[in-house]
Amino acid sequence: MATHIVSYHIASLPIFLILITATISRRLTKGRTNSILFWIILMSFTSAFSDFLNYVVVQEFPLQHWQVVWVDVCNYIYFLSRHSLNMLCIFFIYSTTHTWFKIRAIWKKVILLIPYLCVVVMYTLNFHFRNLYFVTAENGYQRGTDIYIPTFLVMSYMLFGIYLLFADRKYLEISEWLSCASIYIFNILGIIIQFYREDLIIESYFTAISILFLVLYVQKPEKMLDPNIGLPGSFAFKDTLRKIELTGEKVQILIICIENAEDLMQFMGKARLAEYIHIVSETIASFARKDKVSYEFYFEEPGMIYIITDLAYNPVQAIPEIRDRVRKASAGISDTGVGVVMKSVCIKFPEEVATADDVIGLGQRFIRYSAQKILYHAPQITSQRNYQIEKQFDVIYKRAEESHNIVMKYAPIWSESEKRNVFAETTFMIKDPEFGEIDEETATETARVRGAISILEQYILEQAFSYAGSDAMTKSGYKYIVIKLSAALPMQNNFTDHIWNLRSKYNVLAEQICFAFTETNDRQTGAVLNENIRKLSLQGYRIALDDYGNGYLNMHLLSDLQISSVRLDKRFTEDMKNESGEKILSSMIEMIKNIGLSVVIPGVDDEETRDKLIEMGCDLMMGKMFTEEAS
Repeated sequence: MATHIVSYHIASLPIFLILITATISRRLTKGRTNSILFWIILMSFTSAFSDFLNYVVVQEFPLQHWQVVWVDVCNYIYFLSRHSLNMLCIFFIYSTTHTWFKIRAIWKKVILLIPYLCVVVMYTLNFHFRNLYFVTAENGYQRGTDIYIPTFLVMSYMLFGIYLLFADRKYLEISEWLSCASIYIFNILGIIIQFYREDLIIESYFTAISILFLVLYVQKPEKMLDPNIGLPGSFAFKDTLRKIELTGEKVQILIICIENAEDLMQFMGKARLAEYIHIVSETIASFARKDKVSYEFYFEEPGMIYIITDLAYNPVQAIPEIRDRVRKASAGISDTGVGVVMKSVCIKFPEEVATADDVIGLGQRFIRYSAQKILYHAPQITSQRNYQIEKQFDVIYKRAEESHNIVMKYAPIWSESEKRNVFAETTFMIKDPEFGEIDEETATETARVRGAISILEQYILEQAFSYAGSDAMTKSGYKYIVIKLSAALPMQNNFTDHIWNLRSKYNVLAEQICFAFTETNDRQTGAVLNENIRKLSLQGYRIALDDYGNGYLNMHLLSDLQISSVRLDKRFTEDMKNESGEKILSSMIEMIKNIGLSVVIPGVDDEETRDKLIEMGCDLMMGKMFTEEAS
């Protein structure tokens, strides 16, 4: 035994120790797949370390009695831990392919455990019968006559594992599949080498290499973990959803949105917010252990939590108790006066939401369609008309553009001093065969969140310039038309070139167009946007600010921008119903006029509102009463 070459064995130990340390320090023990892989690493290290201790203790013969006992026990530990690897790999494949639901029943797990339990019994009885191995003082470890029986039992796991890999290959990426297959490739190669070269202890080293592949290409900590929180992140959630969709497993998904996560991060800092998220995670873990619930927890910055549970379990019933536990556990954070605003939606997947992309989309959108309730069920959100419009907006827009069902309108703006409609503002609606008439506000907001606002505004620009250069514009008597734009299109470097091309194409004068840029909620308006505004102003176009009072612009910045008029947000008109609202509006009109700008007040739908605005010194108004007069 002193002639055994153990350098490969020694080399495997630091690899296992690094894997164990990294797994614990990076909290990669959470979740079923991670915990199984951690057990694989532990059992591999145990088998390698116990076998290595044999060769540390046994250096010469004959052995003393304590050395015989030592070798006997070490080999017992070695065989049980070594043979457990193939069994654990079966459970790992089921978990990583997300086909665990196939063995969810206890009796199925027991059947899978039977070969290994038989191995445990055989090696335990070996202390009496000595038919598997025995240890003598003269020769040390010796193989018994039945040593291959447990090997053949464990081989059944290997064969079944290979079968599972081929049967479930579509659920894994090629790198994942090859990494899982490497377990068996290296295992078989190690057995063959050690069968012919018993002195070459290479099996554990091969195992360490194959586990490295599992960590790098299956566990993928750099992608799967949120780097700031240290919990499974959005990439892991999407990867899990993809596998669930492929396997046809039925699960329940609870999506929790911390509405004010960005504000909390600014107030508390990332570290305190991360502490709070970990409290939530640990509380749910504690609750799941108590109720024996299988679940998976994911976090996406700034404040999205995804929890996947079995379909049979109703996570809604747990929310009140979990919320109370979190409040108690996070009392230190609560003492700062910070309030955490949460809303959640529960999804039966794929029963209520059919695809993984739809689940992700619902998670991103549901907060916009929620009201005062804390918890919603998926149908309460997905059945809403505006939600369906947002979900299908790309199709709706393409359909409307092809059938010319984006209907342009021009809302007149009344001048009290001239007693007529002096100019008009572009508005539109989409006529759709499925959703009917989609108003401008809904279409614009939907296009914005879908990232299609630039495409929509390019179409509006084209139609507006076409109208400005037509006889219809001349007959209307309008001095110019106002084209409303978000910051998206004007932020493009070639925006002014595009405007020049439209002007030439439709033979439009610069003074016939006024660009009204919507006030943004972004504190940084951007150098490109300001430069484009300056260029347009120098070319003779009128510049206006739309929906003033709905964003972050202040009076100082308002005076710096090269604009000629301001249209206030409609909320100011609505707030005129109370005395304080009326005073605020009057003050704003006066301030804006004092810096030499015109003020346009929207939402003027009746004579009472019009008369009050005239008293405040407002000249330009728009609303239903002026639209009706124009028609």
